[in-house]
Amino acid sequence: MHHIAFSVRTNAAQQQIRHALAEAGHRVTGVKGRDYFKAIYFKMPVGILFAIATEGPGFDRDEDADHLGEALKLPSKHAHLPHQLDNSLAPL
Repeated sequence: MHHIAFSVRTNAAQQQIRHALAEAGHRVTGVKGRDYFKAIYFKMPVGILFAIATEGPGFDRDEDADHLGEALKLPSKHAHLPHQLDNSLAPL
């Protein structure tokens, strides 16, 4: 397991949680843009990584909502990988 993610509706809600976590003594990252959502991260003392991610901009930002999941879409930082992944993933 790499991390556990929680979803929040708005950037403001995420910032409230970030503030509360920092006030409680957690080391929380700044907001990380992940193309499909924005996330903050923190680790619990036992090493579990948690993400608090916004719902937007959403997974339909780069394809029509009626066709979500029909083609492999990747965040921009992984844009160089589609051919490697297409060749190694088994069809569902």
